[in-house]
Amino acid sequence: MRRFLTLGMVVILAGSSVVIADDKDKKFDPAKLVGTWTYVSAESGGQKKDKDALKDQTVIFTKDKLTLKGDQGMFVLKYDVDATKTPAAIKMEIVESPVGAGAKAAGILEMSGDDLKICYNPESDKPPTRFEAKEGMARLLVLRRAK
Repeated sequence: MRRFLTLGMVVILAGSSVVIADDKDKKFDPAKLVGTWTYVSAESGGQKKDKDALKDQTVIFTKDKLTLKGDQGMFVLKYDVDATKTPAAIKMEIVESPVGAGAKAAGILEMSGDDLKICYNPESDKPPTRFEAKEGMARLLVLRRAK
């Protein structure tokens, strides 16, 4: 009986370590944001943005800033990622834009391979809870790492 219990504990502990390793592997790594990204899609209030309007727009992440370049000019935002949350949380503040600075937004993000999803509420410190922009002011961006 004792041998059976010991074997059972080994199996449980081995299974636990696999779960712990999986959780660690899934933790969002903000360093992987750095680089240039192109738009796959964008949505606001349930309305999808025209793909032709997105094709010449880019998002460039550095360690602590992101730059949006597109038809409405250039927007520079400082950002901070909280990778301890699931999904990871992001806080952004415009530091330079054609319409002024200071606006803040809170959002969530997740990365899968070369794809990045960001869902945020502009001018809010409360992030969305899901990756959707069906109601209100939430915006959903799907980006792909530029090659």
